[in-house]
Amino acid sequence: MLGYSRAILEAITEALDAMEIFYVTDDDDGVCFIDLHNAEPMLRSLNVEITALSESFIIRANASATADVNDFELVNSLMEFLCRVNLGLPYGSFQFDCESGAVFYRSVVDCAGLDYPTAEMVKHALVAAVGAWCAVAQGLGGVLYGGLSAKEGFERCDF
Repeated sequence: MLGYSRAILEAITEALDAMEIFYVTDDDDGVCFIDLHNAEPMLRSLNVEITALSESFIIRANASATADVNDFELVNSLMEFLCRVNLGLPYGSFQFDCESGAVFYRSVVDCAGLDYPTAEMVKHALVAAVGAWCAVAQGLGGVLYGGLSAKEGFERCDF
């Protein structure tokens, strides 16, 4: 693991405390783990990792959405869907792990020139990650499990 800034990690945990969000911290690697529950059926649980680095932090959020990597038609449709979605996102992007089939949202927040991120920076990044998942949940579910084309799935997104 790259070295991380303890000040960035402390700012993240203080922001999460202020938002009253339960988390577990791995001080060795500078990572906060959050398990958010949502009423959206596709997002029964959203797992979020916030990783402090030396001059930035990364938010990675994933739900239980996975694709069969051996179904090339599905993978192609999913890739097109994610490209369409990413063009509409103002912040961060959805990514696909070609080995595991996992779909996740990832965003990097630059803190260079700051001693640590503000609580608003942490809150904005977390809200953007959760909001992105909520916006694409129906469309992604339709592509992965409902036989929708990438375009049809994108039309079900709530941007």
